[in-house]
Amino acid sequence: MILGRTPANRWGTVQDLAGPAVWLASDGSDFMNGQTILIDGGMTVVV
Repeated sequence: MILGRTPANRWGTVQDLAGPAVWLASDGSDFMNGQTILIDGGMTVVV
């Protein structure tokens, strides 16, 4: 049921967290604060 409602059509993996984690640790995210980053395969779009 959950997979059918997730636009990515798969369960998330640890590797899905790697890109955002590297970005947050880099200078590219220096000006960002107070945000929630949702790594959910698009699930919040359909809920």
